[in-house]
Amino acid sequence: MVRSRIASCVVVVVGCGSSAPPAPDAPGLAAPMIAVTAHPVAGAPVQCTIAAGSTGAQGAVVYRATWTRDATAVSTTATTAFADDSIPGRQTHTGQVFGCTVVASDGVSTVTSAPATVTIEGRFAFLIDQAALPQMLDKIDLDTLELTVVGPTGVTFNFGDLAWDSKTQQLYMADGQTVTKALYRVDTATGAATLVGNHNVTTLRSLGYDPVLDRMLGGVGANVNPAIYTLDLTTGAATMLGGKTSTDGLAYDTSRHRMVGVTASASSGTFSAVDTTTGEFAMLASDAKLDDAGLTYDPYLDVFWAATADGQILQYDPVYFMRTPAKAFAGQQFASLAIVVPP
Repeated sequence: MVRSRIASCVVVVVGCGSSAPPAPDAPGLAAPMIAVTAHPVAGAPVQCTIAAGSTGAQGAVVYRATWTRDATAVSTTATTAFADDSIPGRQTHTGQVFGCTVVASDGVSTVTSAPATVTIEGRFAFLIDQAALPQMLDKIDLDTLELTVVGPTGVTFNFGDLAWDSKTQQLYMADGQTVTKALYRVDTATGAATLVGNHNVTTLRSLGYDPVLDRMLGGVGANVNPAIYTLDLTTGAATMLGGKTSTDGLAYDTSRHRMVGVTASASSGTFSAVDTTTGEFAMLASDAKLDDAGLTYDPYLDVFWAATADGQILQYDPVYFMRTPAKAFAGQQFASLAIVVPP
């Protein structure tokens, strides 16, 4: 009888509520890991991205970013991948510090990421002051328009031009109206020019890189047997394409996929679309006097910049080529300009 009662009790105990141990509490919603654009330049947007999404969600996770600029809250943002994840390029300027924080919510819980910050870097172009002795490679911040001296080129430069090869990230220089008639590579850290080779074209005053065909073009200025040439970046040798228009600056518009040339004179500056296979010009617009200008296209602001022999930095819209004076540098003589752009 005792044995029977014990068994019955065991049955009752088990039946009355003994079960498997309770499951541990769910871990809950985890904060996301975020990142911001690395090495952003002035005039380009800054974006916050989700490097690792929130885990432990009980429903769909919604993300929203908040921003600070120099420790002050930013109210004007844009949405790229999730709400308010981008700062428009027109709001980014050299030296500003942007911070992003992302709030994640699954409808039950809300968590906040650790902040991520980044400092806006300058957007630079290179130019040569041919009035200086020795002649110097200069660098200009196109956001602040501050000019700094890099160093002497070590060679003679006379109304030539600069061009940036975005594929190799290399600056090239044509020395213009000199007896050398040569193409150079230029060290952007020191200013020193290294000879590539002699192109032997008289008054080759403009230089422009075509990223579509991956080749360097040079144009003859001063109305001396005007034509467009291709330049071999290994030997410097020039091959004529054609054309009959004098040109003082060349720049490739990556937004409209066209090479633009400018012809400078005492009375006007004429902008033309250049056929990169034939060298022929088709006029786009004409402006007031433009003094022997170098030309470059800024893909961040979608504008052209010109640097002139009377020391002016000018800006042009890419459609009507209306001029906006930016800054004048008294006593300096520019005839070349090339913006640094990524590959």
